Amino acid sequence: MRKFLGWVVLVGVLVAGAILAGQVANAWNNRHWDGRNRFTLISMNKKDQTAELYSIDPESGQAIHLVLPSEMEVDTIGGRGVWKISAVVSLADKYGPVWAADSIANFLDIPYTAVKEKIDVWDKLSWWNLSRGVDFQDISLKNTDLVRKIETPDGETVLGLTSWWQNKAGDLFYSSNLAKEELNVEVYNTTNVTGLASRVAQLLENAGVKVTITGEAGEIAGRCQVASSHQMVSDPGVEWITRFMSCSRIEKNDLDTKQVQIYLGNDYVSWLKGAF
Repeated sequence: MRKFLGWVVLVGVLVAGAILAGQVANAWNNRHWDGRNRFTLISMNKKDQTAELYSIDPESGQAIHLVLPSEMEVDTIGGRGVWKISAVVSLADKYGPVWAADSIANFLDIPYTAVKEKIDVWDKLSWWNLSRGVDFQDISLKNTDLVRKIETPDGETVLGLTSWWQNKAGDLFYSSNLAKEELNVEVYNTTNVTGLASRVAQLLENAGVKVTITGEAGEIAGRCQVASSHQMVSDPGVEWITRFMSCSRIEKNDLDTKQVQIYLGNDYVSWLKGAF
């Protein structure tokens, strides 16, 4: 009997170990940070009704804490309209924190890694390890020349971005390792929404990716596709673009070694603007 119980305990330990190993493997596969490039964490501050961005570039050591004021207006994704940050923070309870973070990052034309309110275990551990002892540069967007006052038709005063933002965004959210990849990226719009390729190109440029061409191409299925040569299948830069944009991968043997093509599909438009 004692021997039988011993076997039961052993099997139980093995099963528990297998489950734990599976959970760890799942967390690893679902991670958003690659361990090399900039880690940007977006958080909804319900107390102050502001949005906060914490961002660290592991290579250069640059670390910023950017606060978006409550009265700043953001054009949200999914066709849900223009809202002040205070409203976006509240609406995160309804539409989810990822929707709120996607809206903020898309409006600012920057990539981000995770949202604090829904961060995976592996990314949470990575952020804890990366941010230990880091001295963040605090930037309150409200107190800079990157925003301007706008009076709405009903007489309310809100804040909007100035033309200076795009220049500053590249300084604040540039990823040194990503730039070192020296990829030559082409962005193609396969939808009937004008300006889509240029918008994505600006976002990638702010992250440190060199975009050489924007244009139009034939329609594709799905959200987006990232095309590269077989030699670039495991390239960290190509993997970052694929993961960040949630694209599928295709191989093209006629592409040069550093040449990467991104094709934007109708599902990307649905994410951005809602059903159409």
